[in-house]
Amino acid sequence: MIAKLAPYQGWIGAVSALWGVWMVIRSVLNLAWLSVAPIYWVTFLADGVVQASLGLLLGIWDAQDLHQATRGAGQDGRPRRPARPKQGVLGLVAIGIGAWMVIAGSIFSVA
Repeated sequence: MIAKLAPYQGWIGAVSALWGVWMVIRSVLNLAWLSVAPIYWVTFLADGVVQASLGLLLGIWDAQDLHQATRGAGQDGRPRRPARPKQGVLGLVAIGIGAWMVIAGSIFSVA
């Protein structure tokens, strides 16, 4: 099932990066949460940063592949793609933060 999403990886990454940046902006705009629920605010900020980072990893490298495909591939005929060791780690961090966001959303009420 995940292989079916591969053609849309760049778009998913771009939307995710924009949404993550919006979350960071919202956390800065809602700085008053820091005095009411500091753990929730820090979690919200961390979630935005990780989401923006993952979105950039997905979107930028897909854009680079597209650019290399139009300019010509590497000497071996394949587009050059740097290793993405941090993508897996950031994905696991995002899963952990997402689970904590569900728990924190039920513990802390920010209204």
